[in-house]
Amino acid sequence: METAGPIVHTAQLSIGYPDKMIASDIRFDILPGTFTAILGHNGTGKSTLLKTIADLQKSISGEVCIDNKPIPDYSVFEKSRLISIVLSNRNEIVQTLRVYEVLSLAVAPHREWYRKLSAREQQSIEEMAAQLGIDRFMNRQLFSLSDGEMQKVAIARALLQNTPILLLDEPTAHLDLHHKIEIYLLLQSLARSGKTIICTSHDVELAVKSASHGLLIGEGRAQFNPMRTLIDSGAISQYFTAGNVQFNSAALRFDYSL
Repeated sequence: METAGPIVHTAQLSIGYPDKMIASDIRFDILPGTFTAILGHNGTGKSTLLKTIADLQKSISGEVCIDNKPIPDYSVFEKSRLISIVLSNRNEIVQTLRVYEVLSLAVAPHREWYRKLSAREQQSIEEMAAQLGIDRFMNRQLFSLSDGEMQKVAIARALLQNTPILLLDEPTAHLDLHHKIEIYLLLQSLARSGKTIICTSHDVELAVKSASHGLLIGEGRAQFNPMRTLIDSGAISQYFTAGNVQFNSAALRFDYSL
């Protein structure tokens, strides 16, 4: 996909449920090749916004456009070639499948259903598995994996789908610090290579150091800007400072006393 303007656009977007509006008047334009972190407290609508962008959840009002076209106007097949998504619920994937089978299905949008994997596709699967450190348990069924191992499989599956837009809901949940850093470095590298990355995160320190843009969501409103602008304006610090926990804008870390 090539676009001169924003690849993801929202206008007067309201998200939530029929009996509960979570946030309203959400407006942003996300350019190709950028990495946007959606930040906020629990229950502020981060995951709901991500699902609305992917058309997995309907908006209350307003619109989401992908490449200047409203997302509901795309067919399921078209969306599968535009957007890949990693959700936080491991049960979205049948747990009796083996890791290799899950990764093999990820390339389905780019080939006929009856065709076997090509040598190049097989190589891509093996390289992705090695990159994310899941090559040693390719024959295990999903239900036997730890939450951290399952998270890596879900990320590998999304990357193998090879879409221009990658959405991730808490991609580093269940991972230790070393692997959290690896995932953020990978997402940063993917954005630099031209992919559009949008993820929700509670790992604020890693997100502000890695993402090019940020979207703060809370109290029914959303604020979108380059991450540096959110930091320098004090918006990040003001949002996340509470009690004896303060966000240090100069060091990009939380300071606290026990």
